[in-house]
Amino acid sequence: MTRKRCAWLAVTALITLLPPAKASALPPGFPDLNAFTAVDPTPHVVRYPRGGASVGFATPNGVACNWAALERPNAHTTVTCSGDIPGIPTSVLDHGGDGCARVSQSGGLAGSTLIYVFNRRGGWTCPPLSPSLRAGEKISLSNITCVVSTGNVTACVDPIVNHGFVLRPSGSWVF
Repeated sequence: MTRKRCAWLAVTALITLLPPAKASALPPGFPDLNAFTAVDPTPHVVRYPRGGASVGFATPNGVACNWAALERPNAHTTVTCSGDIPGIPTSVLDHGGDGCARVSQSGGLAGSTLIYVFNRRGGWTCPPLSPSLRAGEKISLSNITCVVSTGNVTACVDPIVNHGFVLRPSGSWVF
């Protein structure tokens, strides 16, 4: 065997012995996803006559969330929640307009690594409330998982890029 081939085999052997890479951990303070009961997303999916679909849910405290229901395994989407969002940081400007508060990705193409941002009364119409999730439940579809917890807490994450948000009366935050 040549030295080059021996070196290649040694490197290959080392790589196979390394533990597999782990996904990014959720930030401190994000609810433990394993502590929630998964619900069937089917009743939460709306299919459109010209193609495509979205998934949505409402919380008991009047927040409505939705995202594209993508069927391709590597497809990527982002989630938007609007309504009576609790605990929006005081640093978020209030433009004094009509409409609902909202948390959504800061812009760019779906699948980018941009973080989520809050808007106060940005002129968006409050969406109709979809079927509700109760405290202790989670819904997952496409690359998005959202949970509803006691105390008016809603949290959503895209574990692929490790971005999301936590909405709670004591202070909502994005990551």
